[in-house]
Amino acid sequence: MSTDVDIIKKRIAEGSETKILYINPHKMRRVWDECMKNDECSPELLHYFQLIAENFSKVFWYTNEIDRLATINHALAEAWINWKKFDPQRTENIFAFFTTCIANWMRQYYNHLTKNKERHISLDALLSSVKR
Repeated sequence: MSTDVDIIKKRIAEGSETKILYINPHKMRRVWDECMKNDECSPELLHYFQLIAENFSKVFWYTNEIDRLATINHALAEAWINWKKFDPQRTENIFAFFTTCIANWMRQYYNHLTKNKERHISLDALLSSVKR
């Protein structure tokens, strides 16, 4: 059985013109259905959430890596809490639903992180002898 990575490598080697998605929405939906049946969020579904969050994190400008990781972790925590809110009767596209949710949670947390950053001056930067 081929993994997703093997399939992507094969398509790239063949010069395939089909769009390569980093998440297969149908596979994500099957994992979500299985989680609903078991009534718990699986590590595989959390991995999908993490891929979405890491990909979306490139949209923002972070002052340091810790802020980026905090934003991703906030979105993952919210996704873990709210994973049951997907309604297949309203939309079939689970990938679009969770991408929108994760993007909104990341935007909200990023705005919280950067709200007063312009007004704060780091003492380390102020007392440092290195000119920037």
